[in-house]
Amino acid sequence: MHSAVRLISISTLIMMIMMMMCRPALAFRAVGNAGRRRFSGSNVNKVHLEAQRVTLITGPTSVGKTQVSVSLARKPSLIVSADSVQVYEELTIGANKPTEEELRGWGIPHELIGVMPLHPADDLESSTAASWYNETVRLLADNSDVVVCGGSSMYVDWLLNGMPNAPGWSNKGDKGGGEDWQVAIDEGVEEAGWDRNNQSDVEWVEFTDRVLDILTREGGVLGTLDQGLRTELRAKLNAVTKNDLYRLKRAVQVAVSRAKGEGEGGGGEEGGGSGGVLFANRRKERDEKFDFRPFFLCPASRREHFHLIDERCEKMILRGLVDEVGRLVVDYDLANAPVSRAIGYRQTIDYLRREGFQRGDIKAFKEYLGKFKAATRQYAKQQMQWWRRNEDIMFVPVDVRRGMSKAEVDESLGAAAKIIDRLREVEAEEWKSELADDNGVNKVTRAINLEQGGQMRTFQSRSYFIVRVQGWKMPTNINLPTPRMATGSSQINKHAAVVALTASVILGSCSGAAMAAVPPSRFENSYDDQLHPLCERNIKVVKIGKNDFRAKFSGTDTGPPGIGQKIQIDCSAENIEKYKLREWEFDGVINGDKIDAGDGVHEGFWSSGEGWSGIRWADGNRWIVKDGKSVAD
Repeated sequence: MHSAVRLISISTLIMMIMMMMCRPALAFRAVGNAGRRRFSGSNVNKVHLEAQRVTLITGPTSVGKTQVSVSLARKPSLIVSADSVQVYEELTIGANKPTEEELRGWGIPHELIGVMPLHPADDLESSTAASWYNETVRLLADNSDVVVCGGSSMYVDWLLNGMPNAPGWSNKGDKGGGEDWQVAIDEGVEEAGWDRNNQSDVEWVEFTDRVLDILTREGGVLGTLDQGLRTELRAKLNAVTKNDLYRLKRAVQVAVSRAKGEGEGGGGEEGGGSGGVLFANRRKERDEKFDFRPFFLCPASRREHFHLIDERCEKMILRGLVDEVGRLVVDYDLANAPVSRAIGYRQTIDYLRREGFQRGDIKAFKEYLGKFKAATRQYAKQQMQWWRRNEDIMFVPVDVRRGMSKAEVDESLGAAAKIIDRLREVEAEEWKSELADDNGVNKVTRAINLEQGGQMRTFQSRSYFIVRVQGWKMPTNINLPTPRMATGSSQINKHAAVVALTASVILGSCSGAAMAAVPPSRFENSYDDQLHPLCERNIKVVKIGKNDFRAKFSGTDTGPPGIGQKIQIDCSAENIEKYKLREWEFDGVINGDKIDAGDGVHEGFWSSGEGWSGIRWADGNRWIVKDGKSVAD
């Protein structure tokens, strides 16, 4: 049932895309960006003629944001990255930065990639975000026809709605007693007994209560906070995500600053009780010099997108993510940098500094891989939920799936680019009309995305290159460098660099061997189906690209044709006589020892046993090569 709903939904989206591509723009801008007056930080008070049009493209990970940006018909003069991880200069694999070769191939300048040090001057994430915001505004003012592209919701939200007016982190003490706030908060957290490895949700709330009690006791950094504000702060701390120590400290720091009157709207008095709430949603006014046209690239199928995310996580590890994190922990004290909480980096750091470290611990590695994938999928889900609540952003469907050829990817992302090309040119009234149209691409895409959320309860994560490997073996006699620990990183497992390099060697050797062990041509056979012995099962292998292989399935059944539908009629001689055989065919994908029917449901692996070889499907059924011999043998 779910497959049928998904197919109908995706076909609806495809029709919407075709309609949008064919519709002419009703009204185009009469004046290009180059003809408008531009602004810089020195002339913000000047009257402007017309707001500068800016295209903004965001979306979850693995949806093709950058490629859509460079595929626009009117090439942007500049692409500004809105990625809170790519902004750091030392991060590469975990940030999924574009390579120098890719940047040259696109031929469009990219800004704000790799421009921030791993440890900003005040070591605070919000200072990095504020620097990004200010520099982005400057770039927009100094350049025409700019595209802002990236998946960091906070960065995009600041551009659209204004930057929050929260106080920055001060490490210079308050003006009265000269106490170092950050040190006081750190000591309070330490005294409260924080243990990231052994805390339930209830224990976390109890811990945050202890933190507040310590900081608000007589003589504490918040000792003069009145009871009403203490209650507000307690609720704020209790709501912080479990084990997110940074957010906890940040909430306390904002409370300290505003209670002492240093943040906008703070109490103004030492007691901090007369100026209103501590955590009001204060924002600076959005910059009216710019007319943002925001687009959210939305996966046409959330299930297929999640499988793509799983595959991408494995590829990042195979490219050397564990190596990269081990090096950054040792050489740059990554574990104590604000970006250490970024997905991929956080899970890898936890894996390297785990208790009871043992070399070659495959169970620990598989747990790490599972957490990495789950966190990435959860973040993608949150991005969809976040932007569905914003009615001012245009949802554009994108068909992204595992196993797509380059031509298919180009076609899918090109279709999204054409929709954006049209809509970013229309005038404000038509833009609002498109957003509000119940039958338009925006509302339909949102509705389908929401509907698919209920179906994701049955989603099962898969492994493509790593965990399927059987008989993992620990390499021996590996020449590993002596790890060099950075100052201040004594809490990090001292074997971090060794673990990182060792894990990389294990993955590289085992996964490579697994993928090479089964040539794609081996799947090209006629098979006997154990559950349908009188029906035909054939697979033909077609090479699409250098390492891109498709499986052409064909055969006969007594049930309805097609994949993704349960066959209700037994394949027996009696039923064949009664119902006749029906022919069917469909395309699948081959990856190493795995073959996927392409519907998100049916997948199998090349297997063999005594006297047989063939495909073992996930439901336990087997397709056995006829006569026991494969074409590749």
